[in-house]
Formats: sequence, C-alpha cells, structure tokens
Amino acid sequence: MCSISGIINFDRPQDQRKGIKGMCDAASHRGPDGEGYVFFDSARKERSNPGNYKLSDVALGHRRLKIIDLTEKGAQPMSNEDGSIWIVQNGEIYNYLELKGELVSKGHKFASNSDSEVIIHAYEEYGEGCLSRFNGMWSFALYDVKKSLIFCARDRLGKKPFFYYHDDSVFVFSSEIKSILASGVPDAGANYKAVFAYLVREPGYTSVSGETFFKDIMQLKAAHYLILPLGEKKISINKYWNIPFSEPENIGESEYIAKFSALFKDAVRIRLRSDVRVSAHLSGGLDSSSVTAVAALDLKDNSLMTFSSCFDDPAYDEREYIKEAADKYNLESVCIFPSPAKLLEDLDSLIWHQEEPFLHLNVYAQWQIMRAIHEKGIKVVLNGHGGDEGLGGYIKDFAFYYADLLRNLDLKKYCSQLKFFDPAVYHLTKGALISDSMRINISLSLPRSLKDTFKYGSMAGMMNREFRDKYAVSVGLENAPRGFLRKSSFMGYQMYPIPGWLKYEDRASMAHSIESRSPFLDYRLVEFMSCLPNDLKIRDGITKFILRESMKGILPEKIRTRKDKKGFPTPSADWFRNEIKGYVLDIINSESFKNRGIFNTREVAKAFEEHCEGKKDLKFEIWSWINLELWMRKFFD
Repeated sequence: MCSISGIINFDRPQDQRKGIKGMCDAASHRGPDGEGYVFFDSARKERSNPGNYKLSDVALGHRRLKIIDLTEKGAQPMSNEDGSIWIVQNGEIYNYLELKGELVSKGHKFASNSDSEVIIHAYEEYGEGCLSRFNGMWSFALYDVKKSLIFCARDRLGKKPFFYYHDDSVFVFSSEIKSILASGVPDAGANYKAVFAYLVREPGYTSVSGETFFKDIMQLKAAHYLILPLGEKKISINKYWNIPFSEPENIGESEYIAKFSALFKDAVRIRLRSDVRVSAHLSGGLDSSSVTAVAALDLKDNSLMTFSSCFDDPAYDEREYIKEAADKYNLESVCIFPSPAKLLEDLDSLIWHQEEPFLHLNVYAQWQIMRAIHEKGIKVVLNGHGGDEGLGGYIKDFAFYYADLLRNLDLKKYCSQLKFFDPAVYHLTKGALISDSMRINISLSLPRSLKDTFKYGSMAGMMNREFRDKYAVSVGLENAPRGFLRKSSFMGYQMYPIPGWLKYEDRASMAHSIESRSPFLDYRLVEFMSCLPNDLKIRDGITKFILRESMKGILPEKIRTRKDKKGFPTPSADWFRNEIKGYVLDIINSESFKNRGIFNTREVAKAFEEHCEGKKDLKFEIWSWINLELWMRKFFD
C-alpha cells in the first residue's frame, strides 16, 4: 500500500527531479516508510543513475507503506532481472503466492517476496491479460523499456485510485489529485458539472464519466487499463472486466450456501496475508461482524483488534452488538466517540485529505476510526463494504425484490412474502412498499429522457438557476442487467454507493497510513453474488439470507438474526441544529458563499431555518453547502 507518481514528457528530456519529488511529498502520508525514484531517457532506452543524473523524459516515483516483504528488496520503483520493465504500484495482489508459484514453474526468477514483483513477471508472461489473474486492489504504472510504452491499470471495483492529466506535451499520473497539482503542470479549476451532480445527489457522475471535481484532471475508471506508446503521445483506454449478472446456476439451495460460504471465507483468508498486524472495523452490523468472526477464526490467536464508532445517543449506537461480536472471540475492542467539537477541529484536515466533496458526515466516523487504528500502531484493517450491494441488504431493496415479483406476475408469492415484512423494524409501511414496487416497474421502464425531468430533487430551488441550467448533467449506465433487484446491485457497484465509499475509505485510511481491505469485494464473490436467485438474497422479511445461513454457529444469534440496519451513522442532523448551528450560519452568510454563483442563498437560509425548527431533515443538503464551500476555499481561494 503506497503512493505512486509519474511524469512523462513528450517534447524533450528535462530535469524532472523536483517535479516528481514534489508529487511524492504531497502524498507522503500514503507511504511514510520509504521513497524511491527512477528516471529514463526513453529514446536511448537508458536509465539516469542518481549519482550521474542525465535529463529524462520518464520519471517514476514511489512512497512506501510496508505491508508485504518489509525488507529493502520490496522497495519501489522495482524492476525485473535485466531492468527492462519497471513498476510503481499502490495496493495488494492477495493471490500473489499462488501466482508466484505458477510463474516460477514457467522459469521466472524472483528477487523479493513482494506482490509487486509478481505483477512484473505476470506482465512478462501474459501481457495485458495478466490483469484477469490478479485478485486484489491495485493501481499501478508499468514502464516497458524495450517496447517504449507505459501500461497502467486499476482494479476491478476501483478500490485504489489512479488520477492523471494528459495533453500534447505531458502525461502525469498519481494516487492523489494534490500530487498532480504539486507537479506544477496543470492549472486546474473546479469542474462544475461534477459540482452540480454532487448537489443533486447523483454522485455516480465522476465514476461513470472518469472526470473528477478538478477540471482536466481525470481518473482511470475501475476495471480499465491505459496504454501510452511514448512515440505517439496518445493514450488508449480499455475495459477488462464486467460483473456477469448471468442466469442462476441450476443447483440446490444447500449447494449455493456451501459455495458462498467457501468463497467468503477464502476472501477473508487471503486478506489476512500481511507481514504486519491486521485489525477489523466492526460496526456491529451483519457484514462487518461476519468479516470479523471469520478473520478471528482464521487467526486463532486473538490478535485481531476491533475498532468501532459509537455514540451516547442510542439511536446511533451499536455497542450492544459490537460487544456480542468481540466477546464471542475474546477480541480487544476499541470504541471511539465522534463529536461536533472534534469535527470542527479536524475539518480542515478532513477536507484536504478527501480532496473532493463527499456526501455525508458518516465519513467522519471512518476518519476517527482510522486515526485510532494508527495510534495503536496497526497498518491493516478489514471492513464490511460490499455485502449490502451484493446481497440486497438495503431497505430499498425490498421494493426492488417485490417489483421483480410484480414484473413476473408472481402475485401469489408477492402477497405471501409481503406478510413477512415488518414496518416497525424498517420504518416503512406496507402501503409505501407496495407503491414503491409499482413505481419501480414504471420508472425503470421509462425512456431516459423522461426520467431526467425528475432529477433535481430537494436541491432544485436552492441552486442558482443560471448555474443549474449551465452545468446540469444526468447520470446513466449502459448495459444494466435484467431484473430490478439486479439493477439495484449493478447501480450500487458501478455508481453509488460503492465508488463513493471506496473513495472515502481510501482517503481516510491513507491519511493515517492505514491499508483498508474489503473481503465482500473479492471479485470472485462479487461474480457469484451477481448471479444468485433473488430468494437467496431476500426471503421472509429479511435481507442477505444466504449470508445469514452461512454464518450459523459462527456469529452470535443476536447479530445473525437482527433485521434493523444503521450503517455508519452520525447524528449530524442534531449537530446542525445545536452544537454547530453557528458555524453553519457563518458559512452560508459569508461573502464567498454568496458570491460563488452556485446557490440561491435566500432559499438556502430558509431551508436551514426549517431544518433547525424540526420541520425538515436536511442534514445531507446542509453538509453539501458546508463541504462545497470549504473545498472551494481550500483548493481554489
């Protein structure tokens, strides 16, 4: 887990030492354990040695967080035996041991025990096809000296970031946007199309478009690779993986459960591969508790420490479940308590490290947890991201499940399953659920042009009309699978919330030099879950049926059978009404906020007053005002 950076000049070799070091220094938090650089004159296929520096047109830089192979042999930039292929990598290839054995049998020789070296030799053996063999999270740039090309890739679900800037004179890439800015090449302003999408809560815009909140700075999309032949100045980008969403296998329920259980346990097992201590982010919910329990069983030594976000308000607190999970396996448990006072202390640093506006203050709970992990001297944490998307885990997924039954005219099952739905647990009446399932059947069948007319939501009147008319965008995905519950899963993986959660998690963890791993996002498990029958996801009024079945005897029953869901909540609605009300007023009444040309400030003030009076819950909208203004001040003012 590290930070990667690179500068490729097309016009002429030059002194790139200051530029590449500035890029790496801007992301030093991602790799505090070491740094390295390598420079080349690509036309001469010649490396510039540090002691006898020559002008270069290819510069690669790396900041290292030591997780696998803690020796200097694992340092980067790293090359093969003859120095013809060089790599800088961020992330982990979890199945590197299996791949290394395969490559050794084919005659490849290794100098380290690093997973990064496995990428080099896999590329030598399989070319671009090596990507399909990797199980992990990664972004890397590989320089093939003999072929004079740059090969860059990002993992299937976009766990690790890869940003770049490209024009006729230069190609610059890095793990963080602030590193690209530090290169001195782009003079990037705000991308107001992304700002618009953020305000109307269509956060999938950047993940779908490949844009960022910074004009002209792009991101390589998940499951894509990029090739840059140095003599051509043009990049080509290709997709190498899709979630299959094929028809379910014709096997029995017990076999489905056995297959799921084996895949899930193996996904956790290989994510325990580490030369440093591993911890777990335990929320008390079904997903993170399952990851924690399986990891504890695998480690067998009680070394797994858990970290949780807690609150004194029982509406947001899950300590009763956290204690159940930790006590069953005798695990040391650390609880942290985010507060509005701490938020204001951390806000400047939080905005800086997140780099782009984020949707809600749940991210701050993550931030506090990562800080606590760092303070304990731990470098790796497991999380439960991805279980909800793969297994119909959200309350909204009930409506998609019933919509599928309606579409298939399976009215008998529709009625029988509806009896199990508990409105008291899910805070949704059966009438509303029936209405939602009918609306889904209609709305997801409408042409895109008709659906766009409903896209503004509650933020419509709060935006300046000229801004809205100029920068309005709509978000859509092609090739969505058949079936409404499958569409919900597809959107979750590709648009929201997974791309956002992974981005926020990466920034929060790496700000504190922590590597965060997601077993539920193992691509094998994602492929398997995408092809499950609906009844193995939602049944008899509960979500994630197959996970619950596979966790019998492993999880405490109090957790395994719980129906309610909190996620990673923070009581931000109350904070805005009370402890930080004055802070919010200072922002929305500031001259800079009024002069942005983004908001109808009169409507914003009115909406905030309604929130404070308890007439509306506008916590998401209020946070978007604050976050956007502070982001503008930090990066542009």
